[in-house]
Amino acid sequence: MLGIYEQIFGNSDYQRLARWLRLGLFMLAYFLLVLAGTRLSSMEDAVVAPWFAGPMAIAGLVRLHPRDWAIPMVGILLADVLAQYLCHTPHEVLLYTFVNGLEILGGAFWLRWQFKGVLITSSVSSFLSILLIGAFLIPLISSLMLALTVSLPETGFFQSWWIHYLSGCLGMLIMLPVALKSSIGRWRELLSSRILNGFNAVLLLTVAVNAVIILFFPDEVTWSIGMLLLGALLFDFFRSTLLNIVSVSSLVVLVHFYQQDDAVHIGMFHYITIVLTVLPALLLAMALHDFRREQLRLQQSEQRWKSALEGSGQGVWEIDLVRRQISASLEAHRMLGEEAGASFSMDLWREKTHPDDVAHVEQALAAHIAGETPLYVVQYRARQKDGSYRWYQSRGKVMQFDELDRPLQMVGTLIDIHAARQLELEREQLAHDLQEEKERLQVTLDSIGDGVIATDMAGNVVFMNPVAEEITGWNFSRARQCPLQEVFHLHGPDMAPQSLELINTCLSRNEAV
Repeated sequence: MLGIYEQIFGNSDYQRLARWLRLGLFMLAYFLLVLAGTRLSSMEDAVVAPWFAGPMAIAGLVRLHPRDWAIPMVGILLADVLAQYLCHTPHEVLLYTFVNGLEILGGAFWLRWQFKGVLITSSVSSFLSILLIGAFLIPLISSLMLALTVSLPETGFFQSWWIHYLSGCLGMLIMLPVALKSSIGRWRELLSSRILNGFNAVLLLTVAVNAVIILFFPDEVTWSIGMLLLGALLFDFFRSTLLNIVSVSSLVVLVHFYQQDDAVHIGMFHYITIVLTVLPALLLAMALHDFRREQLRLQQSEQRWKSALEGSGQGVWEIDLVRRQISASLEAHRMLGEEAGASFSMDLWREKTHPDDVAHVEQALAAHIAGETPLYVVQYRARQKDGSYRWYQSRGKVMQFDELDRPLQMVGTLIDIHAARQLELEREQLAHDLQEEKERLQVTLDSIGDGVIATDMAGNVVFMNPVAEEITGWNFSRARQCPLQEVFHLHGPDMAPQSLELINTCLSRNEAV
């Protein structure tokens, strides 16, 4: 079956055929709904049958631009005429078809004009407005027209109008949400799932519970709300509204069969009760739908920034401060040399941290949780599988608080800084060794008996030992950065001309002689 679906509806070569098949299926569904509703409403027991056909047609037209309504509307009218012909006298067929067509066109135009095409992706508040308009305003005119032109047996004008209006309201309230939110993809997913699943089990249980209520507790129809609320909690909006349809339809059918056997006597009040049981379940389903959609949006956003961070070589971690559990991303596990798995405790992480780093890591974490620092930033070593340690840097922040402003969750990043840290340690060691070498050289130069003067490439003094200070009469602090010729004067009877020439050459050319 799914293979045929893919061949026809999923193949671009059959787009025209697929459109006509969709129209044919739509007309068939509309015909069956009209036929079922008309048959039930014409029974002698005066069962108020929910009018499902109108809301389905309105939702179908709303999805199209008004310029594309002609062909679907012709199909709707033809299906309506055929269904009415099987249930009413010939002179009533055109009247019912005209009223139904007027209601469908009026409702579709009203919803498109009022909400400007945002019906399918609307929020809870706007969708609630759509639902209230569809459920209580659209059936108003059509029910008045039918009450004025068609009289039901043994009923007056007001009761006739009330039956038609209640039928339209109940149908709109139940069918319109499903029709507006449904799609071929959702139906395909539903029909392709296994028969033995949770949703089908709840459907069967709902029908069974409704049967028990109608048979043994006919005055407690409100008890049926329990299964509807359960469906709203367990399933998505589409499935929960389908459950509403099954529940209400089963209640109406059960009322019809039980009244035939005089087992129960259901009045108009019970149908109002059915409406009041559907409304809370529908509102709960809409609220949860909006909540789940927001949760999905947040999860997708979170996944995007996590992927971006991991793509840059940063792992992501989260700490549940109440349960003291840490969860990390795949990249974080990879950097730590571990296999990705479930969360682990903060005590286990403390054991993996180098003993010399535990104190300052916990101090930084406690300071940030207490609100003393805007960010948690710390560098530490973590033990690998082979027992070695690598350097990491963690940056994080408390992102969630409870109603008493107590921190609940921290989120942060993990960076492998082992290579950079090793270079830093090597530079520190080199600087330390250089300082020690300099100190040893200083001791050596200070202890020898010869005068030592060192200059830079420009010939300015940069070092003098105590013997040189005594020879020149200059303190090193005063001679620093002075020209050597100014500090070191050559004179005396013992200075031979050759010696003076060599020294002057060394000073002027900065060359060894």
